[in-house]
Amino acid sequence: MPHKYDALAEYLKKALAELDQLGLGPSLAKGRVGEILLAHHLGHTLQVTQQGADGIGPDGKKYEYKVSHDDQFNFNFGHARGTGEVEDLVDKHLSGFEGAYCALMKGPDFLKIVYCPCSTLVPALKSHLKTVTGNTFQKVFSPIEKFAEVQGAEWKLNT
Repeated sequence: MPHKYDALAEYLKKALAELDQLGLGPSLAKGRVGEILLAHHLGHTLQVTQQGADGIGPDGKKYEYKVSHDDQFNFNFGHARGTGEVEDLVDKHLSGFEGAYCALMKGPDFLKIVYCPCSTLVPALKSHLKTVTGNTFQKVFSPIEKFAEVQGAEWKLNT
């Protein structure tokens, strides 16, 4: 009996098979669709690991990606301080990265993309984390214009 998801299910099965062929892992979970589309838009390659950069530029530089449909961009550094200073969480996560991209999508299209180099993003994130009083160490930029306000950030797309 036909189902209203038949066509979509076939597309998803083909997409999962293509992921496997490209060596991009077995899943589209955890924002992978947005990351794939952003890497394609930027001419980057995805890095397929649970830790480390999301994308790698043609020059080998590493980047963090935050892709959203709801105009919230979460830089989450965990729920436990562990040993060391809070700032160490940022250094550990973004070590060796050139910068971060936040991209706002509507449906399949990018509406806005902002890039910020780690040279200014890391100090801004560390400064924020020092003020966190709860158990979750994160900085939420919402809307994307808040990310664009970080020193050194620049618009790459603003439709």
